[in-house]
Amino acid sequence: GAIIDGGGAGSVLTIEAFSTVSVSGLTLQNGASETNGGGILVDGGLLSADDVVIAGNTAESYGGGIYVDDGGVATLIDCAIMDNSADRGGGGFTDNGSALALDTCVVDGNEASTWGGGLEVNQTAELSVLASTISDNTADAYGGGIECNANGLITITDSDIVDNIAASANGGGIDLYSCDVAIEDSLLDGNSAGDGGGGVYADSSSVVIADGLELAANPATDGGGLNASGELNISNSDIYGNVALSEGGGFYVDYDSSPMSFSAVDFSANTPSDVYSADNSTATSWGLGASFSCDGNGCF
Repeated sequence: GAIIDGGGAGSVLTIEAFSTVSVSGLTLQNGASETNGGGILVDGGLLSADDVVIAGNTAESYGGGIYVDDGGVATLIDCAIMDNSADRGGGGFTDNGSALALDTCVVDGNEASTWGGGLEVNQTAELSVLASTISDNTADAYGGGIECNANGLITITDSDIVDNIAASANGGGIDLYSCDVAIEDSLLDGNSAGDGGGGVYADSSSVVIADGLELAANPATDGGGLNASGELNISNSDIYGNVALSEGGGFYVDYDSSPMSFSAVDFSANTPSDVYSADNSTATSWGLGASFSCDGNGCF
């Protein structure tokens, strides 16, 4: 396909408000924005992109690869978002009621100097990830793979989130603050966090995980696999081989009065324990096929 090289002079491709643009078979590279969207800036418009590579772009603020803002919608199919960088959302950033959908994409090797090495969702925006891989992305602070803030909404289906790093803070794979996320038939493996939640860190968020999640081999200080406060429902999933340097190899519970439940979850080989409840400083092991709930008195 054709290559469009930004030459370090702003966004490579800009979609203005009220515009509808379709592209296919392009490589968009070497954009450099002084603000947002080094590779692609979707400023309220509609973008449909198929068979695209977004690589080697930078933004001083948000969305090194792609930035979607002001109610814009971007749908990317069969894409690669690679080796981009920004202060937040190294690979991509969706903001202010916008939506970014990735279908059969790879988000790899992107970097953020603060939040969201791979992708970031902010201010009631939406992110959909289907049959995609988010791997080897790094954030210096929060959300190595995906960062979400301020009532964002994320759906992840049939996807792999692997080997991402939140170097000094929370959420190696996924970091959530006041967000809703639904995950199904996906793998979170080998993600790491300098503080809490190697796989997933969820603060005041709603997390629904169903039917086939594998949460494996994620290290962190507290909650190798998962560190959560807020509403949590996990069913028919495997949580194994996760490691916490302090407490809660599989799951670290920081209960905040929201319901937490597990149904038919297989726990195995988590170190130092499957589940740790901070509310009553109790570590427990649950084994295979575990079903239980957690409240302010612990997990039962």
